[in-house]
Amino acid sequence: MRMTRPDFVVAAPPETGGTRLVATLARHPGLLLTAPRQATAAAAPTNQHWTPAGPVGPPADDMWEIGGAAGVEDGPAVPAGSRHGVVAPYLLADFTAQRRLHECMAYPRLLVALRDPIDRAYAAWRRARAAGAEPLADFVAALLAEPERARAGYGWAWRYAELGRYGCQLRKLYTLYSPGQVLLVHYPDLVAGPAAVFDRACGFLGVRKGAAGDPRPELATGTGAGVGAGAGAGPAVEPGQSDDRPPPELRARALELFQEDIHLLESVTHRSFGAWLTPSGGPAPVARAADT
Repeated sequence: MRMTRPDFVVAAPPETGGTRLVATLARHPGLLLTAPRQATAAAAPTNQHWTPAGPVGPPADDMWEIGGAAGVEDGPAVPAGSRHGVVAPYLLADFTAQRRLHECMAYPRLLVALRDPIDRAYAAWRRARAAGAEPLADFVAALLAEPERARAGYGWAWRYAELGRYGCQLRKLYTLYSPGQVLLVHYPDLVAGPAAVFDRACGFLGVRKGAAGDPRPELATGTGAGVGAGAGAGPAVEPGQSDDRPPPELRARALELFQEDIHLLESVTHRSFGAWLTPSGGPAPVARAADT
């Protein structure tokens, strides 16, 4: 069995612009991205009164232990001088998976996508509702149900708040990897200036910098490079639309569930996230017509 050890990992939780980030990185001829065998969240228990839509898979903490070896099963051949990356949307929230990754590879590069956690949770909840995978019609009620759901075995996709507790997650991650091994990619930057993010990522990954056009047209038509050799990105609904953000009164109800962790995030990263602490949140990111 051929195993491929990745050089970097894209840890972009759902609704943080991961599709856009992967499409942007995949435009570089020296970067090859693949998905690991366990790329999906575990399903909700089958004894619930509803059945989730979409694919299911083993828990994320199995991701880095395949046949007793580290790597991605049947990974593509990586040309000399290229960097191979793996997309792991739930890695940041799963410390067990992080420890296993560290046992396999002590010096990978990690690209971590961050989005306002309330906006991210709301967008994920709305998407689950639209897919028929979320029975609770009240957003805050769904957030408050998470501890009980976690005990019942619900997968990461239903942990809307927990996936956005970046302060706690990064504090744990930094016990395994130095901050110099981690590039934080802010969602507004990714939306407004993908080429600038591309150049930062290239420098971080040690590959030649170069202009990258806005990947949105390719994402919409499914003509992008996507994940895997020669794979199309496929149609994608990008986050960041106005209905992906909760109205101010709903945001105010949810804010207290995130305040402590946002303060922790500021302490861990030595950066300000004050806009996330306001009832209205920060301004919605706006994509420029061209970014080269």
